[in-house]
Parts: sequence; C-alpha cells; structure tokens
Amino acid sequence: MKYDANKISFGGRYRYVVRTSQNNGIRGYIDEDTAFLNDGQTISFGQDTATIFYQDLPYFTGDKIKILSLLKGSLNSKTACYLLGTMRKAFANFQWGVDSFDEDVLKDVCVVVPISHGEVDFNYMKAYVELLIREYISKVTTFLEKYSLQDYTLTDAEKAALQRLLCDKVKWKPFAMNKVFVPLKAPYLRKGTRRQDHVSRIRTKEFCLPVVCAKRGNNGIMKFGRKEDFTFHSNVLSIIYNGVIAAGLVYAHEEEVGIFTDSYLIKWKGEEISFDANIFLKTAIQKKIYPIYSREQKATWKNRVECEDIYLPIDYKGKIDVKFMQTIVRAEKKIAARKVIAYMNRIAMNHREKSDK
Repeated sequence: MKYDANKISFGGRYRYVVRTSQNNGIRGYIDEDTAFLNDGQTISFGQDTATIFYQDLPYFTGDKIKILSLLKGSLNSKTACYLLGTMRKAFANFQWGVDSFDEDVLKDVCVVVPISHGEVDFNYMKAYVELLIREYISKVTTFLEKYSLQDYTLTDAEKAALQRLLCDKVKWKPFAMNKVFVPLKAPYLRKGTRRQDHVSRIRTKEFCLPVVCAKRGNNGIMKFGRKEDFTFHSNVLSIIYNGVIAAGLVYAHEEEVGIFTDSYLIKWKGEEISFDANIFLKTAIQKKIYPIYSREQKATWKNRVECEDIYLPIDYKGKIDVKFMQTIVRAEKKIAARKVIAYMNRIAMNHREKSDK
C-alpha cells in the first residue's frame, strides 16, 4: 500500500520511502498500520526516477515505489551494495519517466553479476564489498592523520566560532570578486601540440599533475598532465566557466594544479591564506555564481564573475575576518571527522562480532 505524503503525519517509528535521491530514499518516519509494512532486507526502486536503495528495516512507501527481493534467500548490506552498483549502471542510460521503468520494461533489464558453478556468487559480492570498505577506511584514516583530525575535540576558539554562527552573530559584508581575488595565468606550455594528446586519465609518475576541466565532482579533476607541459599553482581556487551542469562550480586546491579546459584559477589578493580559509571562500563564491551562470551564460572572469559581490564575514574593524573563516572550517572538519570515526568504529565492531560467531 502506498501513502500520500500530504495525508500522513511525520515523527513516527517506521521509515517512509519515496522517490527522492537523498537520505537512502527516506523522507521521514511515520506510524501507520504495520500490516502494510514492506519487508526489510529488500531494495526500494523509485519507478520513474530509478532511485534505488537497500532498506535493511521494514518500511512504508509513497507513490510509484517497487519492492525488489531475491527469489532465493535474503539480502544483506554487502551483497545489496554490490547489486545496487550493477543495477544503477544498467539503468544509467534510461530516460526519466514512468514509461521507461514500466514493470514489463524492468523485467527485461539485464544486470551483470558474478557467478560460480552456474549460480550467482553472493560470497564473491560480499568479499569484494568488504575489500572496498577496508580500502576506503584505510584512505580515510590516512586523511585524518594527514590533517590531524584523529583528535576531534573542539578548541575554545572553534566552539566560539560555531556559537557565533549558530546564534547569527556573525557580521557580513559584500565584496566585489575583483577586490579580493586575482586571476592567475595557467597556459599550456607545449607549443604546437594538442593538450588532449598529452594527458592521462590515470595518475602516474610521469602524468602527476592534476588539471581542471568542466567536471562536476572530484574537485574538477578528470585528467593528469606532465608538470613541464602545464603552468601550475597551489593553494588556489578554480572556477568552471562552461558545461551543462558544471558552469559556476568552484573548487579549492591545496596541492599543485593546472588547467586543462573550460576553467581558470584565482588566488586571494595580498598575503597567503590557509587552505581552510580557501574552502570557506570556495563555498561563498559558488553560492553566488552557480545559480546564475550556465553553458549559455558562461562564468568567465572578465566583466562577469569579477564584478559579482560575495558576502564575507568581517571583524570589528570592518575588515574581512580570515581567521574566523579558517576557524569555522576547522571546526566543521572536526565535527565531520567525529561522525566518520564513529562510523568506522561501528563497522569494526560489527566485523568483530561476526568473526566471534
């Protein structure tokens, strides 16, 4: 049975799953007749949006949600994670709309899965996902160590900065972009050649320099070049000026980076600022320019982005409060680190409990 979001009350016990792509498809929690609960250890499928999630616990659904379960046996978080990946890949080229995901169409969609002796190899799926989890935990641990985030205790200054922000006591002032930033020259250096012939999708010892292009995600990095072929800078911001979904995106780069296509680098005027401050600035700029620029109205610097005002925090003298920017970002990093460490500890505990059985 489906439940209309406009006719139910939230704040209950059971998940209410809809076609959203956020929060594992869960819009909220409700209390309704438990006879209509869908079983846990199943996959919820948003029929006209292809939003696919594993639901480990029983749940209610909204409109156009299909429930998928195994013909034999039951799913667990590891095997479901593997299947979600291959299912999303199978539906990647479908067009949005209910006709594309009609039941008769869904039945004919093939997903690629590992097999052993003619049967679906769920043991391989589980082992592969566990390997990925260990690899990512290792990467996260290295990241936390690199930025000294194992100890996520907030300092007095960080607590005070958070309190100011939460209590709306931060003073803000608009600043024109060209008053606080300067564009950087980052030309391609191998004359008489095409830059696309001198990059790699994989980072190697030779192709070790990240170069920015019109990409959403991964800090705008999709290619790597040779250092001798590209001009590079560090602790800078990149702005994507072109692309259907990328125009107006802003990225902060701590390490050396160059430009491949459809983007440019800018740097804070005056004395060097911390990378944490640049993260704050990246967010402030993107909040302003991303909604107003597009492939048709490109986010170029000259006479466009350089003229835009962004709001920045100021101190009691009316000057840009760089210290506050870096302190609040550091505080947010620690809060995020605390959640990540708690998650990793839960994974480790679950692994130990299963090993003891």
